[in-house]
This record gives sequence, structure tokens and C-alpha cells, in this order.
Amino acid sequence: MSVLASSEHEDEAGERVAVLRVATIDPKEVVDSLSAAGYRILWPPAGPGARSA
Repeated sequence: MSVLASSEHEDEAGERVAVLRVATIDPKEVVDSLSAAGYRILWPPAGPGARSA
């Protein structure tokens, strides 16, 4: 896993972006865990036909 976090200030919504790179073919478990912990997931979408936040 590698992590990239912005060193800049928060965006206009008061949020920061962090990019997690996970070495797996199916990131569903990681995505589900982060989502359940309250993090907003931008990609991958939640399922077939789902739209990004």
C-alpha cells in the first residue's frame, strides 16, 4: 500500500484528499471498510453503474 496526501490546505468544502494505492485486484473490502468508517470514496464507484461522489 502507498499513500499520497495533499500538503495543501483543505479545499473549499474543508476537506483534504488522500490517495491510497492498494496492491489488489479487488479493492472492495478496503473500500467498504473506509466507507463504513465515514470516509468519502471517490473511486472506484460503489458498484456497476454507480456514479462517483
